[in-house]
Amino acid sequence: MVVFVILNYMTTTETQNLVEKLVDLTGEKKIIIVDNDSPNNAGDALKKYFYGNELVNVILNDNNSGFAVGNNIGYRAALKYNPEFVVVLNSDIELKQNDLIARIKKVYEKDKFAVMGPNIIVPETGIKQNPKRRVLYEKSELIHRQHKLQLKLNNTKKLRIRTFFKQFRLLRKVYLKSQENHMEDIIENTKVGILHGAFVVFSKDFIREFPEPFDSRTFFYFEMEILAIRLKQKGLVSIYSPSIEVFHHQNLSTRKAFKGEYKKTVFQINNMLNSIKVCLKYY
Repeated sequence: MVVFVILNYMTTTETQNLVEKLVDLTGEKKIIIVDNDSPNNAGDALKKYFYGNELVNVILNDNNSGFAVGNNIGYRAALKYNPEFVVVLNSDIELKQNDLIARIKKVYEKDKFAVMGPNIIVPETGIKQNPKRRVLYEKSELIHRQHKLQLKLNNTKKLRIRTFFKQFRLLRKVYLKSQENHMEDIIENTKVGILHGAFVVFSKDFIREFPEPFDSRTFFYFEMEILAIRLKQKGLVSIYSPSIEVFHHQNLSTRKAFKGEYKKTVFQINNMLNSIKVCLKYY
């Protein structure tokens, strides 16, 4: 049994399309949608749309609790099915392989991973998002990043200029390309430090050790960096597997939540600063 957990915020059609793809997958599965109190009533629409579908359970969160808490709610609900694997994925993921469940099992049989991430491609830019890093952050790196983010936030004028130019498609593509992790192509399954959070597979090895995957003190960002530290403390393995491939139509929910690029960027920086503070507590 594989349970798929989708955290939803303000999306309906995209989530419906993803769930229908999941339903069509070969293999035993359940699907849990956690709607994070979408102000546009997306959760109610999804609950009505999937009413009577025994494979799909829609949970309506009574507040927007963010990425970590929202996915933890879905993960805890998934454990009631006694799954072999729990897959946490964004609503803006597009599946490419109908034998996805068989592929997940095959990777586990070979590598006995606790957590696994696939090849995640942003089709609009061609950027590959996994793995984020081969190694964990040093404490000094996090402090340096924290300092740089605070400087960005303090320099309002410069930040407004940067976000203004970021809106233009060509310049945005150049900017995103500059943020690429520049990891070389990996053919075999490889142990890595930090995976991307858009599509994450948790095996029964992980489920035995953790009642929930994410630190509930974060709202958005750095969840996977913190998870990587917790895995290392338990001596568990993270695997990147390019044999599984998905598309990630990035930031659909975030774009819908914020009309302006500047407001979205300030939201991102503030939450990243808070998450780095939480992450530093593990060092």
